[in-house]
Amino acid sequence: MAGITINSNIASLQTQRRLGDSSSALNQSFQRLSSGQRINRASDDAAGLAISDSLRTDRLVYTQGIRNLNDGVSMLDIGDGALNELSNIVIRVQELAEQASNGTFSNRQRAALDTEAQALGKEYLRIAQTTEFNGQKLFDGSIQGLTLQGSYATEGGIQTTLGGVMGTGAVGTKTDFTAGAGANSVALGDLNGDGYLDIATANDGGGTASVLLGNGNGSLNAKIDYTAGNNPDSVTLGDLNGDGFLDIVTANRGTSNASVLLGNGDGSFKAKIDTATVSARSITLGDLNSDGILDMVTADWFGSNTSVLLGNGNGTFKAATAYTTGASPWSLTLGDVNGDGILDLASANYSGVSASILLGNGNGTFKAKTDFTTGTNPHSVTFGDVNSDGILDLVSANRGTSNASVLIGNGNGTFKAKADFTTGTNPDSVNLGDLNGDGFLDIVTANYSTSNTSVLLGNGNGTFRAKTDYAAGGGAYSVNLGDLNSDGVLDIVTANSTASTTSVLLGRTRDGVAPLLPYTLKTQTDAKWALSLMDSTLDRIATHRGQLGSIQSRLTSAIGSNSITVENYAVAESQIRDADVAQEASLLTKNKILQQAGSSILAHANHEPEIALKLLKGV
Repeated sequence: MAGITINSNIASLQTQRRLGDSSSALNQSFQRLSSGQRINRASDDAAGLAISDSLRTDRLVYTQGIRNLNDGVSMLDIGDGALNELSNIVIRVQELAEQASNGTFSNRQRAALDTEAQALGKEYLRIAQTTEFNGQKLFDGSIQGLTLQGSYATEGGIQTTLGGVMGTGAVGTKTDFTAGAGANSVALGDLNGDGYLDIATANDGGGTASVLLGNGNGSLNAKIDYTAGNNPDSVTLGDLNGDGFLDIVTANRGTSNASVLLGNGDGSFKAKIDTATVSARSITLGDLNSDGILDMVTADWFGSNTSVLLGNGNGTFKAATAYTTGASPWSLTLGDVNGDGILDLASANYSGVSASILLGNGNGTFKAKTDFTTGTNPHSVTFGDVNSDGILDLVSANRGTSNASVLIGNGNGTFKAKADFTTGTNPDSVNLGDLNGDGFLDIVTANYSTSNTSVLLGNGNGTFRAKTDYAAGGGAYSVNLGDLNSDGVLDIVTANSTASTTSVLLGRTRDGVAPLLPYTLKTQTDAKWALSLMDSTLDRIATHRGQLGSIQSRLTSAIGSNSITVENYAVAESQIRDADVAQEASLLTKNKILQQAGSSILAHANHEPEIALKLLKGV
């Protein structure tokens, strides 16, 4: 039995302890109810705090993942909108091509349709090059693969692409196809109306032209040979009789004539019709007198001149008219270099170390030549806008100096001084095309001595990057560009005189949207080809939109899954961290009562020493 003491008030101490416990419990209830959380510090529930923090982190990560995926959906929405507009452009060009394909139109009227079609092509390129989301270009080839992060680490990312196809500027390994003996010139066109490019070669050693029909996948059928004149050095294609089918024309050095093989529209050709020329090395076609009929121009190697033969519209030509060029013209090209809407002529003068420019008068005649310096022994020449100023520039392949000369046009028929760019050894042919889809023309040469082709990617300002060489067949002599596997990207084709083959080097691709392949509506045949070209382009756009749509569908599913996951993480975290308000309110009431009772009892306990004092008063 406890006694009454003065030194120690055990009852008070016990009551103080109990009152402190109830005060702590009351404070905890206040904290939980004011914060809404059961765990406010590690001491409340260390294990629960660790688990709830982990769950909270997961919830926040998946919530950000939802935002990431929604950004991805927004990016794809912008991309799909751009593709929709590209589709509208292609459909309009198709309409124009269909109109231009009609035989009731003249070539002059087709030229007006072509003006709109070319403007639409430029807008197509602008949209493809400038469509962007958050500062990132979507279709210019800069985005190769896309990771949309929906949750943790690599497995939490959705690996996808923005799809589409554009060139890289590189080409694959060559595939050789047998041509005629001494194949030294190659031309591309749809010879059988199936919408695929076919190949025609001029075979110097066999006196023939070979036709290799394309399958649309980069492969070619076995050659079919047609008799031409002796030593055909050059071949070109065009509709000479207005029937809508491409015809073959060869320049025959050995017989000093040109052979015309009229096409039947099914890939076969009629027997040749010969037209007299003078030691023709090269041949090209164009409407020189604005009558809607293709005319012929040949480079006369021994005569140091060029012959102009006006077409009759039935596959025959009027007598040749000669115009002086530089010494030993080897190659010819036509284009409007002074902006008057009339074709002008350029020749590569092998012995003259120059290119001659003859401005056209629009009636089939030409002004006297003006010579511009090139590299040594220019073997081939072509026109193209290499500095993006809308004016044709001149590029020559120089056999003697193993380089390409670029002469920037002034727009009045004159050119600035040449700038030289190294190619492979002894380039015999040059062509221009956009191989990497950046909207700038690139240089491609066929290099005879090294049996390869050089690609010099353009910078769009008249300069070019260092060459990259790709193996071709033996004695690569001529080069042309076209889409042989229907992917919308230019491929390289060479005629190889030593190997008597033609080499196909398919362009390598990457994600993006390529510019429209070159087209024109200026003739009925060209318009028909443009119609096929736009049809395949529209198919590619539809496929591309399907790719984006499938990605959007996947992202929508991923967002839904993430939303459920976030909800479940929130529930799990709440069960651990959040306070049960009903329970805490009950505890609050209990602790308040205990505190009030403790305070009252403590007051009584503190009076116990006074009892001892009263007892001592009686002593």
